[in-house]
Amino acid sequence: MSHTISMVVSRESNLKFFEKTIRNYHDSVKSINGIIFIDLSLGDIVNDVDKLLKENGLGHWNIVTSEQVLEEWYKVSDCKDGVLTNYKGRLLLLMDWYLMKIMRVDKVLVVEEDVLILD
Repeated sequence: MSHTISMVVSRESNLKFFEKTIRNYHDSVKSINGIIFIDLSLGDIVNDVDKLLKENGLGHWNIVTSEQVLEEWYKVSDCKDGVLTNYKGRLLLLMDWYLMKIMRVDKVLVVEEDVLILD
């Protein structure tokens, strides 16, 4: 994967911003690959995000959950407790690692769910 947009949508309350944002993406932006990270410790909104992506022409974007990220991390690390298990923002700590090492992304723009990207 080369050019990629990545963002974290972590809470149900973020969905309204996420929906407004992706609805207004320019068509040229919608052709880029995207990865949405969802921290399941803050609520399971995977189905909601998947539905919004499909409704807005972004069905080709990937959804990655915090559990998937942690599963890969545990394969290469002895650290199975502590901050990564208890810290609610753990996904932010490992997201870049996951993008580079697991998904092999070489160029990425990381944005929040309420950032509008124009042409």
